[in-house]
Amino acid sequence: MRHHCRPGTGLRRQLRRREQQRGGAQSRIQDNYGANYDRLQAIKGKYDPGNLFHVNQNIKPA
Repeated sequence: MRHHCRPGTGLRRQLRRREQQRGGAQSRIQDNYGANYDRLQAIKGKYDPGNLFHVNQNIKPA
């Protein structure tokens, strides 16, 4: 049972693998914002080009 306590094993690893199979977190974020994603990405590129505010549902700068 000890191996489940190490980082990268158990549930965390399974969740990461599932996310990769679905196209990654960025794909899921784009789906959530829908048609607004491109506009939000342009705004993010203008006001936060260094991606300082990257926590939660991050939109990558254009």
